[in-house]
Amino acid sequence: VAIVTSLMAPPLLRWTLSHVEMGDEERERLEAEERQKESFVGNLKRVLLPTGDERAAAPAAQLVRLMVGDEDIEVTNLSLRPEQADAHRSEVEQTEKVVNSLDDARRVVRNPDGDRASVILTEAGKGYDLLVMGSRGRNEAGDSRLFGDSVEDVIQQSPCPLLVVTSPDGDDGSHMDDLRRILVPVAGSPRDRHAAEVGFSLARHAGATVELLHVVSEAQHSLRVGSDEAIAHAVELGEHLVGDLADLGRSLDAEVETDVIVSDHPEQAIVERAKERGTDLIIVSSNRRAVTQRAFFGHRVDHILGDAPCPVVVVSADPSPARHRVGV
Repeated sequence: VAIVTSLMAPPLLRWTLSHVEMGDEERERLEAEERQKESFVGNLKRVLLPTGDERAAAPAAQLVRLMVGDEDIEVTNLSLRPEQADAHRSEVEQTEKVVNSLDDARRVVRNPDGDRASVILTEAGKGYDLLVMGSRGRNEAGDSRLFGDSVEDVIQQSPCPLLVVTSPDGDDGSHMDDLRRILVPVAGSPRDRHAAEVGFSLARHAGATVELLHVVSEAQHSLRVGSDEAIAHAVELGEHLVGDLADLGRSLDAEVETDVIVSDHPEQAIVERAKERGTDLIIVSSNRRAVTQRAFFGHRVDHILGDAPCPVVVVSADPSPARHRVGV
C-alpha cells in the first residue's frame, strides 16, 4: 500500500493542480515576484552615498532619500571631511539632516588626504549594489570633461552600478521635495528600464508624474527609400516602447504619461521638451565608455547634461570599461 500510494501521489497532484483556477490575487502575487526578479531598483540592498563636496552632495542625498522611500535598503553615507566645511556649514547641515532621516542609514567618516576618488572606490568595492555621486555639472568653461577630477575617476573605475546626479550651480537639493514632473527619454535600449524604474520610484514617493518620451530622428529616416513609411513605422515602434514601460510604471503605482515625437535633432528635442513642460528632473540611462582621460556616457547624454534646464540623473548599471581594461 505504501509503495502504490507513493507512486500515485505525484500524478494525482499534477492532475489536481492543473484543474485549480488561479485567483486574481495569486496571479498578481506571481507577476509581482517576476517583476522583482528583473527589477533594477527592486534588487538594491546596499547603496553608497559619498558626501564631502556638500554643494553637490545635498541634491544627491535628497534623491536617495526619495528613491529609497519605504524600501528595505541600507544606505551608507561615506563622509569625506570637507576641507572648507565652515564655508559651507549650512549645506553640510542640510546634507546631514537628509542622511539622518533615512531609516537604515549608517555613516562612515574618512579623511581623503586629497585623494577622494581612491577612498570612494575602496569603499565601493565592498559589495554595494549602487554608488550615488553628486556633481556640479560641467567642470570648467572650455573643458570637454563634464565632471570634476574625483568624480571623473570614480565614474571610470567604479566596480558597481552608478547613479550620477548633476545639478546647476546654486541648487541645494531642496527642490527634490517638490518634484512634479520627471522626464525619462526612451531610446529603445534595454537600459531604458533602469532609468524608468528610478523615475517610477521617485514619482511614487514624491507624488510626481513621469513622462516617457521617445524621439524619432527625422533626419535618419528621411534618407531611406519610402521615408514617410519609415518614419510612421518608427513612430509606431516608439509607441510600443513607451507603452510597455508605462505599463510597468503603473503596476508600480506611478503616474505615467507617454509621448512620441519626430525631430531632426533628438537630443535638443529632449532639452526643449524639458523647458516647455517645466520639468524638474531628467533621468537618462547610459553605459560607461572607454574614452581616454575622461568619463563619457555618449554624445546624447553629453548634450543633455550640457544644455538641460534642470538637474539630470545618469543611471549606468553596466560594468566599468576601465576596470576591464586593467583586468580587475
